Amino acid sequence: YGGSTIDASPNWWGDTNPSDDVVGDVTVYPCYTDASMTTLYGPVYNVTQDTYFVTIQPAIDAADPGDVIDVTAGVFYEILTVSTSVTITGAGTATYDGSGDWTGGTLVTRDPNVGGQATNQVVHVTAADVSLSDLTVDGRYGFDEGTGQTTNYGIMVDAVSGVILSDLHILDSTNHGIELNN
Repeated sequence: YGGSTIDASPNWWGDTNPSDDVVGDVTVYPCYTDASMTTLYGPVYNVTQDTYFVTIQPAIDAADPGDVIDVTAGVFYEILTVSTSVTITGAGTATYDGSGDWTGGTLVTRDPNVGGQATNQVVHVTAADVSLSDLTVDGRYGFDEGTGQTTNYGIMVDAVSGVILSDLHILDSTNHGIELNN
């Protein structure tokens, strides 16, 4: 889920005319779960506030200290800054199948279509008392052809206390998977 694609063939939207069929893959975004269109479903869920989001960063930005954020399995093309004391729990390790597809688990990585210069980190923790678990963080899409570097760090933690990192899978970072600054 999380912005992934599904095969929508042969579907059409809003009418019974098959001449406007959708053929091939479409990107899946959250939808309403009720007929009155008041309850939105998304792959990122702030458990504490009972709110859904399409991506992780807006959930972090809207969180209050101590909130718990659950992230479903899927690929999230984001650079994250965790600037609030939150708990973020993914769905486990995502696996790369070698043909360009990720399966299972929760993957956080830079958008492969952005290109350009390598980024410093995929996840930047700037708040104390943050917990990250059950995520795969991949830096491969930050490749800079000029320097030959990918993302410098999968996760960078600033000089803050109380950060808990558990059951994380960090891939393709030039310097360190996790950088702890003091």
